[in-house]
Amino acid sequence: AVVVARPVTKLVVPPIKLSRPMINILVNSFVYQLGLQLSGPLFVIYYTGTLKVTDGMISLNTAAGTLGVVFGLILWEAVLRKRSYTWVLRAATLGTWMFPFTLAFSHNFTLIIVANFVVNLLHPAVDLSTLNVMLNLSKPEERNVNMSYYTTVVNISMFIGPLAAVPLSIWIGIPGVMLIAAILRICGGVLFQINRVPETTN
Repeated sequence: AVVVARPVTKLVVPPIKLSRPMINILVNSFVYQLGLQLSGPLFVIYYTGTLKVTDGMISLNTAAGTLGVVFGLILWEAVLRKRSYTWVLRAATLGTWMFPFTLAFSHNFTLIIVANFVVNLLHPAVDLSTLNVMLNLSKPEERNVNMSYYTTVVNISMFIGPLAAVPLSIWIGIPGVMLIAAILRICGGVLFQINRVPETTN
């Protein structure tokens, strides 16, 4: 039998130049995500070390956050039937500052639980809309690369945020870090208003 060698096909990934809308969403998302990641590692430390709340109250707070996410998915699925992904993204990113802001200025854990529930209503909107806006802004052959850029931006914020959180908390205290996190979230939300991202490039 004659064995015919098949030609080796090289996978060529064309260089992709980021469009202005893609740059906008990456910059906006980095600032916003940094605000999320900066505060995250300090929540439990603040609850147990400063507020001295019980394990039961912490569990109740976790349950409230989870319930907020569930209701948020239902809520924003209904909103997205009438509004665009970019509208939802701009609206939701303007509200999540409330939770770290509440932690910065209140020791009332009931109020903190309520704020946690409300803010977790908004998180699904950010996640759902960001993914779909990214897909709509990318041509089919660009989607993998563009999503890798976005994942890289998020991962960098996940690295920098916790790394900065602990020394900052030692320097200015956890409430001070929460205030900075709230400001970063506000800045991220404002950037989504200023550096507008279209629904599609088509």
